[in-house]
Amino acid sequence: MNNIKNIRSDIAEFRKNKGFKTKDVLMRSVEEYCRSNNLKAFGDKTLQRMENELIASDKTINIVANVLNVSPEDLKINKTRKKLPRTEDIPLERFSEINLIPLRTIKSPFFNKNISVSTKRKFIIDVGRADNWGQHRATKQFMSLIDNYSKIKADPINEVKSDNFGSQEELKKMFDLEDDIQELIDALVEGYEFESSQDSYDSNPIVYAQSQRGKKLNPIYIYYGLHPFTTYWPYPKSWWKDNTPLGQFTEYFDGEDSSSTFNPNKPNEYILAPVSNLYSFFVLCRHPKLEKITYNNQVSKTVLEDMDIVYKKQQNGDFSFKNLGTKIIGKSYTASTFKAMLKTISEGLRSELPNNILKDFNFIYGSEDKLNFDNGMPKDPDDWLAETQIRQDKCYEIITNDSRFYNVVKFDDWASLSKSFTLDDNLDQKSREAWIKKKNYKIVLEEYVSKLLPYYDYNVKKTIETILNGGKKLDVELKKSKPITVEDI
Repeated sequence: MNNIKNIRSDIAEFRKNKGFKTKDVLMRSVEEYCRSNNLKAFGDKTLQRMENELIASDKTINIVANVLNVSPEDLKINKTRKKLPRTEDIPLERFSEINLIPLRTIKSPFFNKNISVSTKRKFIIDVGRADNWGQHRATKQFMSLIDNYSKIKADPINEVKSDNFGSQEELKKMFDLEDDIQELIDALVEGYEFESSQDSYDSNPIVYAQSQRGKKLNPIYIYYGLHPFTTYWPYPKSWWKDNTPLGQFTEYFDGEDSSSTFNPNKPNEYILAPVSNLYSFFVLCRHPKLEKITYNNQVSKTVLEDMDIVYKKQQNGDFSFKNLGTKIIGKSYTASTFKAMLKTISEGLRSELPNNILKDFNFIYGSEDKLNFDNGMPKDPDDWLAETQIRQDKCYEIITNDSRFYNVVKFDDWASLSKSFTLDDNLDQKSREAWIKKKNYKIVLEEYVSKLLPYYDYNVKKTIETILNGGKKLDVELKKSKPITVEDI
C-alpha cells in the first residue's frame, strides 16, 4: 500500500459521532466483527495509522465501515463532500446509549417488570453466519414467542381475581409460553442443535433443541434493554382547533380517523407532532459480554427541546403555530395522501429533518472502563485525554446525584457554607446543582476530582467514594495526591 492519504481528515471525530468514544472501544468491536465473520483482524497500529496518518487499505476501510455501520466511501477523502444544510440548526449527530443486561431467565425481575409496560419491541440480530438452519429458525421462533408473551402479559392475574371465565386458560398460556421461551434461551446460549418435528415442507415449522446429541454450535447470547424513544409523526391539522396547544401522542396515527371528516386519500395539511414510546430491546449476538448499543438519537433530543419551547409558550399564553421557534414540532406540510406524507418524511425531507425512526445501531463490545489495560486507560494520547475527561465528568455527575454530597460540604469546614446548605438543597441533583451554581462551588468539586482521579489510577468508584465520605480520610487523601515539590523533599 502506498503512503498517499486516502482517509477523511475528521475520521476521529466521525468515529466519535458514531458512538465510539475512543479508538480502543472501536478496536474491540473490530475484533468481534472479524471473529463473527471469520476474518483476520488487524492490529492497534493499523487503526492508529488510519486515524493519525489518514492512510488505510481497502480491507481495513471495509471492516471499519461495517463496524461503524456506514459506507466505505464515507471514510474516504471526498473533496466534493458537502455538509448537510444548517438552516434548521439541527446537529448532524447526537448519539444515545442503550444499556443491556444478559437475559438468562424469563423470571428476570427487570425483564418481567418492564416487558408489560413497554409499548414497542425491537429485535436486533447480529449472529454473523448461522451455524445451521435450526439455530437460525430458533432465533425467529424466539422473537415470535416474545411477541405473544408480551400480549398475554397484560396482567391476567387481575382477570383471575375478577373471576373472569376463561382467564385461567390465559394464565396457563402465559406459563406455557414462559416454559417455551426459557427452553429456547437455554438452548441458544448452550449452543444446542435444533430440529423440526413437523413436516419438512412446512414453511414455518416449530423447532426443538436437541441437547443429548449432535455437535454443539457456537452459542447465541440474548440481551435485554429498556429505552424511551421520542420522535415526530404527521397528524391532520384539522385536529388542532383554534391553535390549541400541541398534544404529546403516545401512539402513531395510521391515517384513519372515524371521529372527524379527515380523508387519508385526499390532499390534507399535516402538522408534525411528538410521539413517545417505551421500547423493549432484544439483541441476539455471538458475544458473551455485550454491554450496550448506540444509535443516532438526534431526533429525540431535538423533539424534546422543541417540546420544552412549546410548553413554555403554552404557560405564557402566547402559543401559536406561527413563529413557534421550534426545529421540528409544529412544522406544517401539505401532501396529496397520508401515504404520500409518510413518503415525504422518509425521502423528501432528509436534508431538512432528522430520520424519525430507530435505526443504525452500533455494537459496543466492552465498557470504556474495562479496556485492554490494567487501569482501563487507552495508550493513545488523544484518546487518553478524552477518556480522562469522560471519567472526570462521570465523577462529578455521580457525586452531585448522591445525598452524601452533604459530607463534602461539611468537610470544607466553611461555617457560612455549611449553614447555607439546607435540607431543601439536598433533595435531588437539581437542587444540589442550583446550590453549587449559587455558591460557585463547582470549581472546588472539580479540583477534588482532578486531584484524586489520577492518584487512584483513574478508578472512578474509588474517587467518588472518597469524596462522598468526606471527613478526615478525604483530607488525608487530598494531601497525598498533591504533586511533590522541592519543599517536600
